Amino acid sequence: MNPITRMMKRYIKTPLKYALPLLFIGSLALVSISGCTSSTSSPTATPSAAPTATASFDPVLKKMEPVLKAEYSSPGANITITETPASASQSTDMLTFGVYYPQNGTTIGATITNQGASQAAAQLNSLSASDISNGGVNSPSLVTGFGLQAATVALGHTPSTVNDVYVKGTGNNEGINTEYIQYDSLLIQVMTTTTS
Repeated sequence: MNPITRMMKRYIKTPLKYALPLLFIGSLALVSISGCTSSTSSPTATPSAAPTATASFDPVLKKMEPVLKAEYSSPGANITITETPASASQSTDMLTFGVYYPQNGTTIGATITNQGASQAAAQLNSLSASDISNGGVNSPSLVTGFGLQAATVALGHTPSTVNDVYVKGTGNNEGINTEYIQYDSLLIQVMTTTTS
């Protein structure tokens, strides 16, 4: 006797109080199956959850990367570029550019943010004033214009607003020089040290 016939005989002998719930469950299964199959020719797409948008790094800062790398590279130079997305402690994306020239022991480290012209100007004034009040010397003759070429490419035009303050380190900060530059909406903070 095949298994299906054996199962049918067993359930035929089942008392009514057990058979009715089985019939009810069977009918529910049949209805649900028949409801799932459709005779229409065009299938209906099941809506899916919208993909989560991933925040992309500031495109202006991104455009600066290859230009900075090309401008400051030289034989033996070690260049690092790091993208730091905005966070709870940092309101804007930040690009960090570093280059070390082992020939003369010079290290240039720069952080670049794109934060709007008025905010960039306010921060430049605040940071440079703080350095000067702590013993730094404002040295206009040492202004380098760091990253102007990269800023021009990234902004799509030569910056119309350029503020550049070079603070020469003295005392405990001798040999650690800082430059603060505003190119329109960009703020660049550059620290230069020479060990030899």
